[in-house]
Amino acid sequence: MKKLLLFGFVLGLVMAGYGQKRILLDQELANRAVKAVHQEAISDLGGFENQVNAAVSHGRYAFDETEIGKSWYDLQTNTSLGNRIWLFPDGTVSAVWTMGFESTAFPDRGTGYNYFDGTAWGPQPTARIETEKTGWPCIAAWGENGEINAAHTGAAQGLLFNKRATKGTGAWEASYLVGPDASNPLVWPRIMTAGVNNSTIHLLVPSGNATTYGGMTPALLYSKSTDGTATWDPVNTILPGMGPDYYLSLSADEYTWAEPRNGVIAFQVVDAWHDWFVMKSTDDG
Repeated sequence: MKKLLLFGFVLGLVMAGYGQKRILLDQELANRAVKAVHQEAISDLGGFENQVNAAVSHGRYAFDETEIGKSWYDLQTNTSLGNRIWLFPDGTVSAVWTMGFESTAFPDRGTGYNYFDGTAWGPQPTARIETEKTGWPCIAAWGENGEINAAHTGAAQGLLFNKRATKGTGAWEASYLVGPDASNPLVWPRIMTAGVNNSTIHLLVPSGNATTYGGMTPALLYSKSTDGTATWDPVNTILPGMGPDYYLSLSADEYTWAEPRNGVIAFQVVDAWHDWFVMKSTDDG
């Protein structure tokens, strides 16, 4: 029995020694070996600040910026923006925004306006273009070389239009459009011009703020003028497919005009509470 145990012990030592022998690699495999480089552990993570050099260009999408105006009135839209910037074929630009400085009631609120003459912007405005409190301006080309702006007054006289025959200069000529309910007037307008010399004015505007009209609260109304806002036909109309059989409400700033092309006009209406849709006319409305 002792001899058997001794034999087993010796055999175990032999096998252990054999297992510790170095395995020789083929020289070709040895030549493929890659040395690992160990980095020192990072002990200071820093403050995670992203240092920005404002003097360095950041690629092809970097733009030059020019401050064209100021406002303490922050609410520029409830949903989408209207035509706040209009680029004319000659490279000039008209820009508008809701401007006000006398918080919190902002009795001075109105349309801030600036004009780019192809070389430089004008001085920043300090007063609105209107003589009364307005908001939500929307500008477009009008006539051979003019421009027109629409804004709401929130008062019984309705929407206020200001136009002039020469863009960028001259006095503004005012006119109004009253909605179906003077006690709850038209608000949040969107205009677009089309046709020869941009003589046709297209308007989208809700029937009021929480006003029930045509079975909707509110309804989105379409109007059209071909004589510089002197008359409108149609006026305050609910277009087919946009009435109470389809929608309960079409309200503030949900609508945006597309750029007109050869008598084709279109607009889209988008909101989180109803489906998205597009309305299109192939005969200038």
